[in-house]
Amino acid sequence: MRWSIPVFLACLVPASVLAQSRSWIVVRMHAGEDTAQLERAAHEALELLHEAGEPVLEGSEIALRLQRALGVRESVSRPGLADRIRSASERGLLELVRGRRDRAREVLSPALSEVRPVVSMIARDDEIARVVGDACLFVVRSYLEGGSPEQARTEAMECFRLVPDRIFEVRLHPPEVLQLLEDAAQDAQTAGTALVIEGPHAECIARVNGRPMATSIPARLALGEGQAEVQLDCAAAGRSRIRRIQIVRGATVTIATDPLLDRALGEADSLRLTYQSVEDVVALGARHVVQLLALVGATDAILIRGGRSSTLLMERYSAGSPRAVATARVALDAGGRIAPAVGSLLRGRSAEPAAETAQVPSDDEGPSRVGPIVLLAAGAGALGVAVYGLARSGSCLTEMGGICVEESEVAPATWVWGSAGLAAVIGGVMWFLLDNGGETDQPVAVNARGIEVSF
Repeated sequence: MRWSIPVFLACLVPASVLAQSRSWIVVRMHAGEDTAQLERAAHEALELLHEAGEPVLEGSEIALRLQRALGVRESVSRPGLADRIRSASERGLLELVRGRRDRAREVLSPALSEVRPVVSMIARDDEIARVVGDACLFVVRSYLEGGSPEQARTEAMECFRLVPDRIFEVRLHPPEVLQLLEDAAQDAQTAGTALVIEGPHAECIARVNGRPMATSIPARLALGEGQAEVQLDCAAAGRSRIRRIQIVRGATVTIATDPLLDRALGEADSLRLTYQSVEDVVALGARHVVQLLALVGATDAILIRGGRSSTLLMERYSAGSPRAVATARVALDAGGRIAPAVGSLLRGRSAEPAAETAQVPSDDEGPSRVGPIVLLAAGAGALGVAVYGLARSGSCLTEMGGICVEESEVAPATWVWGSAGLAAVIGGVMWFLLDNGGETDQPVAVNARGIEVSF
C-alpha cells in the first residue's frame, strides 16, 4: 500500500491558513515639518507594493472604512432648524389644546424628522434639546388622548431614544404622558439594553445624541432601542468623531473611541497622521498605526515619517503587534532609494535599525527556524520508526514444511510512533506557516506535490 504523506498533510492544514491573504496600508506621519518628501515616498511605496503583487487599501476605500469605523465629522446644523422646531412645538401644542390631534402630528412629525439626522449637533444646546423633547412628547400625547395607547407607548420609547437624558418642560405634559416616558427608561434598565463607552482618556464627557450622559469613561448607559449618535468631549484631547451605533433591546454594545486619533487624522479621511510635536509622535504614533490597522481591516502597514535632515524613517507594523516588526532608514540627500527599504520591510527585515525607534530591537532578524526544524526532524524520525514497524509486519515467525504458520503482527508501539511522528510533522509545518513573519520568499510552499519546506 502506498502512502502519500505530503498530500495528506496538506489536507490537514486549515484552508484559512493556506489562503491567508495580506492587505497593506501606507501611513504618513509628521509633526508639522515639510510633507513633500513624505508624500513622494508614500506614493512610491504604494507603487512598489502594487508591483510586488501585494493587495493595498487606499483612496476611497480607505475613506469609506474610516467613516464606518470612526464615524463622521461634526456637521453644521441646518440654518433655521432651531427656529423651525420651536415653532412646530408651539403650534403642535396649540392644536392639541384645540383637540385636533391628527393636525398636531402633521405639524410636529416633519420637524422631528428634520432634527433626527443632526440631533448630535442641535441637541448640545439645553434649550433646543428641551424643545425637541417637548415636541416628541406632544406626539405621545396625541396618540394617548386619541385612544391609541400602544402607539403612544412606542412613541414614548422613541422620545427616550432621541433625548436620552429626558430633558423637557414638566408643566407642559400630563402625568400619564410622563409615566410612559419613565416606563420606557425603566424598560431599558430591566431588559439590559445598554451602551458601554471606552477610551484612553478618563476625563471626558460622553454625549449621546448631543446630550451629556457621563462625565468620565468608561461609562455604562441604559439607552432606548434604535440608533444612537455617540461622541466624546475631552478637555485634553478635544471632540471625537460622531459614531452612529445601533442599540438592540436586551443587548450591551461596547465601543471604544480615541479623540487624539481623530485629531491626528484631521479633516480628511486619509492615512495622514499630524501631531503637534515630536513628543506626540513618539508617545502616540505606534499606538495609532496599530489602531488604524484594526479599524480598516488591514494586516500590515508601512509607516513613513521624517527623521533628521533629509532622512526618512520607514517602519513595518503587523496587526496584533504593538511594536514595529522591521525598520529602515533612507537618506535621501545621500542618494538613498525607497525601493530597497520597501523590499526589506516586505521581507520583515530591518535594513538599518533606527535609533529614534527604541521600540524596535536592532537585532531583529525575523522569526527563528530552529524550533520548527527540530520538530520536523523529530517527526520524520518517528515516522521512519513507524514505517519500519509496518514493513516488518506480516513477516513469517514460524515455518513448517515450507508453509508459514505464524506471522508477526503490527506492534501497538508502531501506531504510537506513527501518530506522534505525524503530529510532529504537522506541527512543524504549521509553525512555519504561522511564524514566517510575512516574507515574500515563503519557506513553505503548497503545490501539486503537497507541501514543500525550504531551509
